[in-house]
Amino acid sequence: MTKQRKINSTYAIVMVIGLAFMLLFGYLVKPFSTVTVTGVKMLGVLIGLIIITCFNGDLLSGSLMALLATLFHGYYDISGLLSEWLGSVFTVQLVFCGALCLALRDSGAMNVLAKKLLSSKLCRGRPVMTMVMLFLATYVAAAFIGGPPVYILFFGLVESIRDVCGYDKDDPFVKWTLLGVYIAATGIFFFAFKTPQVMTIALINSAMEPFGRTFNEGTWMLCMFSITMIYLIVYTILMKTVYRVNMEPLKSLDFNEIEAMRNTPDHFNRDQIISLAMIIIPVIYILIGTVYPKEAPGRYSWATPGFGYLCVQSAP
Repeated sequence: MTKQRKINSTYAIVMVIGLAFMLLFGYLVKPFSTVTVTGVKMLGVLIGLIIITCFNGDLLSGSLMALLATLFHGYYDISGLLSEWLGSVFTVQLVFCGALCLALRDSGAMNVLAKKLLSSKLCRGRPVMTMVMLFLATYVAAAFIGGPPVYILFFGLVESIRDVCGYDKDDPFVKWTLLGVYIAATGIFFFAFKTPQVMTIALINSAMEPFGRTFNEGTWMLCMFSITMIYLIVYTILMKTVYRVNMEPLKSLDFNEIEAMRNTPDHFNRDQIISLAMIIIPVIYILIGTVYPKEAPGRYSWATPGFGYLCVQSAP
């Protein structure tokens, strides 16, 4: 009971501090350099949302508070917010994308996806492929749900695999696999619209600007996924060939016997499919926009924020 009260009080403190930054920061901090009064207020909204996100506050409530704060400070009116919520304005993008990722995490879709990848025919009797799929599932899950839930799910999964396959807890397989899962969890940096990535992309662009080059969100996501997966594939091969990790027990591994996956459904339900679609469709949209030539026919009408809005809302 005492522990639960402590958790609740910490949650309340985080939410209050985040809200205070959203509403009061712009009135306590004076405009500086080229930043206007409205810019300082919106900076406070962003800082408040980051505090709520980083200190285990409720992301959905924080996102809604941030939306209301943009209206409170006059940054948007209601009609403008609805018409441009997936435009080029970073703060509003962060609010909505954070809410979508939260919905996806709470739906349990990533657990089902992990089970589908690990129990696929490609993995049966193929230890190396099983390990690659384990790392791929970790990467994808980390991209969407991130943080402690990923470690709880996949570290528990590795422990269940160890028990089913009869590995000792000090076996090199366990150590190398846990390290691989930890590396694969860098999937949390996949989406270009999350805070650390946006800052990194801005720094890269500032360094490339004098040379007339740009680095956009689609390039970031393509590079992040391809480089990380190539690294993990090579890592898995080295585990077997160079470091001589015993993977033979994985040949007879049945994921239906694994405790961490026993209560996970075999198929996606309606809510999970909707949650996946609401994230995947905009990601595909961004990636296509990266390689679609600017001078190609229909580029202007296809690439408008309104079309992106329709893509996200295409899931009922």
